[in-house]
Amino acid sequence: MEVKIKLQVVKNLSQRMIFEFRSRAKMPWLKRRLRITLERITGHDFSSTIPQNKLGFSSSEINLGSPSDQRTLKEIFNNMNITCSDRILDIGCAKGFAINYFLRFPFAKVAGLEISERLVSICENNLNRKGDPRAEVILADATQFDGYGDYNYFYLYNPFPSREILEQVVLKIVLHAADEITIIYNNALNSDVLTDIGFLLQKKIKDPASIEKDVLIFSKKPTVASHSDL
Repeated sequence: MEVKIKLQVVKNLSQRMIFEFRSRAKMPWLKRRLRITLERITGHDFSSTIPQNKLGFSSSEINLGSPSDQRTLKEIFNNMNITCSDRILDIGCAKGFAINYFLRFPFAKVAGLEISERLVSICENNLNRKGDPRAEVILADATQFDGYGDYNYFYLYNPFPSREILEQVVLKIVLHAADEITIIYNNALNSDVLTDIGFLLQKKIKDPASIEKDVLIFSKKPTVASHSDL
């Protein structure tokens, strides 16, 4: 009898644990669905995603443009000393969720770089509703873009499916840099690319929205070579 009672207690405990796990697993999805619904009511479209093939690209060219988690962004910028002389570029900005968040800070310029014409159009609509003259979205291939020298902060939410593409982009950033560079690398799957190019890891942040992801903040001072190549 005592054994049966103990087994029942273990069974009940296991069932509660499974229910709790399933509930927690569903919460991010439910929150996101609610956010998408609320955005549609207000005429925005930050949080829904569009598969790469429907944008005219393959998964080997670009990653799915999902929005950054606001908890993650809050953790990143919690202790950052942003000034009115800083300019930030979100590389692979998708629909502009992160750009919208960056506008809370005194950046002189807040821009997004996006290769998909459809996503740029959606992003522009979102930013126009914000009405902040500092905000801009640029339609361009990140490997061909030559305006990196206009910014000293760069945000990447793992936009590229290969380390080769990331390397091309980071090298262009370094080439055009006129000031010290800060790269915020969210979901940093290819962080060795930055260290190989000479970036120093300044801070590692555990992503509060995911136990599997880290946010790495790198910095690099401009070199004499980069100035002479401008």
